[in-house]
Amino acid sequence: MILWIFGRKHQGILASFRPPLLKKQAMFNHSNSNLQLPPYLKKVRIIHFKIALAAIIFFMYEELPDYITWLAHLSFEGIEYTLETLLELFFETEGHQNEIIMSYFVLGAVLTGLYFVVLHLPRLYRKFIAHLQNSWTEKKAHFIQNWRAKTILEKFKFVAISITISSVWLFWQTL
Repeated sequence: MILWIFGRKHQGILASFRPPLLKKQAMFNHSNSNLQLPPYLKKVRIIHFKIALAAIIFFMYEELPDYITWLAHLSFEGIEYTLETLLELFFETEGHQNEIIMSYFVLGAVLTGLYFVVLHLPRLYRKFIAHLQNSWTEKKAHFIQNWRAKTILEKFKFVAISITISSVWLFWQTL
């Protein structure tokens, strides 16, 4: 069961402490078999996850940011309380001293995070621009290939429908 949930890579320490198998247990030994879900079940799980995520976002689009910020604040307060308790136990400090130490600690953590963000920002920007250029050239090549594959009649229909829709929209806007 553990292999089915975590896969073979995550046996870790459990594999080294496993007792030797008896004959009856050897019949049900799954260590040599690859116990993975069939591909269609993986796709079904992914689809169910996407549907659940879409439902949460659709039904809770106004409350979701509040819940996310509330959870972030709650986790921050928990970490802060734990660090303050550790400060009181190890260094025997009082409340005001703990607040000063924690504020400097948070300031240092924020500045360290900003430093690493600024350090990696140019590389991420270059990667983003390269991805943008690649996707633009792929879309452009796809559009040109699609346009060249159309017949003259299909091209005429496309242009006529576009002009008609634009004219109706412009007429509607000037009423």
